[in-house]
Amino acid sequence: MKIALTVIFIALISNLFAQTNVTLGVGVVTVKIEALPTLSFYTDTLSRRPAKIVSIVKDEHQEFAIRNRNMHTWLAPEGLWLDYFIFTFRCTKKVGGWCQVYVSNSDKTKYWIRLNKNLLYLNWNKYLNTQATWIGKKTEFSLQVKQFPSESSRTIKMMEKEDCFTVLEVKSDWMKIKTSEILDCSSSKHPVKSGWIKWRMDNKLLIDYGLSC
Repeated sequence: MKIALTVIFIALISNLFAQTNVTLGVGVVTVKIEALPTLSFYTDTLSRRPAKIVSIVKDEHQEFAIRNRNMHTWLAPEGLWLDYFIFTFRCTKKVGGWCQVYVSNSDKTKYWIRLNKNLLYLNWNKYLNTQATWIGKKTEFSLQVKQFPSESSRTIKMMEKEDCFTVLEVKSDWMKIKTSEILDCSSSKHPVKSGWIKWRMDNKLLIDYGLSC
């Protein structure tokens, strides 16, 4: 049974800030919202005092909220949809237990954050393989769907804006996909049973992706 289109809308909104031209980096930091953590952001790993602080709380309706009066002026991360437990940051570099993250994908502001049990790091391969609900075409890139993960492999078709793929496997710069049979999100007249696309190149993300709970 296919999931309703409303889930696609939710996924699109949750990933609103991800669709920018910031560099790919090394992975994603996910926030364990249900633990109601406080996040401290530092200008560097030797700083004693954080430059920014946000706390996850529950409001009078017992819904998740972010406590920070000025958050709308500087916080626009990779993904933010608290109702669906989505709060993620793109990690540009990882040093020991620290990640340098984009706190704003729109203006490319970066801070350092210390990882802990409520702030988990996943490299891009693992993140896309385990967390992405769907994969779609980025407008500015033309991607070929290949039979095998190689530039010299036979081209099955060009990726279309109507395509909506499920991730089957991530292997280095390549991603094995098929047309989604779970989400009612593909309107392509040429579905793909199995194929490979390049998902990154020159430290840029070549695809759009969505998340849902």
